[in-house]
Amino acid sequence: MTPAVPTTTGLAARLLCVIASVLALPACVPLPARSYVDVERLDLRTAYLEYTDNVIGSGRYSQSTRQILHLVPEAGDGGDVARAPAALGASTRIDDTERAFSRAELALAAAERLNAAEPARARPYYLVAADQSAQLLFPRGRAIRIDPFDQRYRLATAFYALASGRYFLALMRPEVGYTGELLERSALGDFTVTFENDDSSLSAYFFEDFEIAWGVRIEGLRNRYGRDGLGVPLIARRAPGNAFPLEAYLPAGGYTAPLTTYMRFDPPDADGNTRVRVALVDTRGGDHVCLGRQRVPVAADFTAPYARQVVQDRSREAGRAALFGQRVDGTRFGVTISAPWDPDKIPLVMVHGLASSAEAWRQLTNDLLGSEELRNRYQIIHYTYPTTE
Repeated sequence: MTPAVPTTTGLAARLLCVIASVLALPACVPLPARSYVDVERLDLRTAYLEYTDNVIGSGRYSQSTRQILHLVPEAGDGGDVARAPAALGASTRIDDTERAFSRAELALAAAERLNAAEPARARPYYLVAADQSAQLLFPRGRAIRIDPFDQRYRLATAFYALASGRYFLALMRPEVGYTGELLERSALGDFTVTFENDDSSLSAYFFEDFEIAWGVRIEGLRNRYGRDGLGVPLIARRAPGNAFPLEAYLPAGGYTAPLTTYMRFDPPDADGNTRVRVALVDTRGGDHVCLGRQRVPVAADFTAPYARQVVQDRSREAGRAALFGQRVDGTRFGVTISAPWDPDKIPLVMVHGLASSAEAWRQLTNDLLGSEELRNRYQIIHYTYPTTE
């Protein structure tokens, strides 16, 4: 038997029946439809964390960068950073401030993702992040008067500092074999990396290990002394040795120093190549640098290097062992200085008491190091001895 095929008249009749059924519904019963927009009340801490989102603090892009990626969809969602610089550079929907900020954050995020497994690939991204942050903070080589209410500038200082520090640590890896000049290629052009001056070069190779001071938490010292400014503070360490006479008086566990690294970016040349100068500053002797004919304060952390030195020197352990006639390998007694000898400073000799060690003076030593006036006036010297003798 052949099935019946609906005619046009039959289909129209069915459609009219459906429409009539819908129209017959009571007017007071609307079809359910929720708004596309919703509002959720948050506690203050969660709200503040979301407001201050950024790749350093939360691992997420800031509100500003997310907005820029929405305005410039051709830049991608931030996952493919290689195509983002060109797309952001060509867009007329954002201004130069937004462009530099988003490039810096996107590049820093890419560098952090690559740094652990592929540090060589991460280096150019760190340079881009520092360069774009520097363009925002120092347009035409001069520091701007930052709007304290514009979060982008506050974040840009952190992006610049972290990118400078991470790049320096990657540059000092043994496999890089950096000798004073290196060509780095990036999506925004080539960078030629050199040292700022001979002092920076000497410091880089005098110390054998560096870590960013931000990355350590300190216990046992009541205060942490530092200074806000250009660059990122480092803990620089040199292993014990006898290369020169003064090393006999340096801490037995190794010499530490508060250094800060930052980078200067020259304007790109006609070929798009940018010269980058990596600088290292010993913050015990210098608190400002000249940048664009201006004096700019240099960031510092005076407590973290001292705390690291106390830990690796193990003087308390040595003093306790000596009380029972024992010795601890890698420790020693006698005169210890923890900074280059300066004949213009007043020697301040600290001598501990019975069953004690140089750690008995840890709070005072830290307070002296944290005061610019006292740090510049006194040469701190610790004298340790086995108290059973």
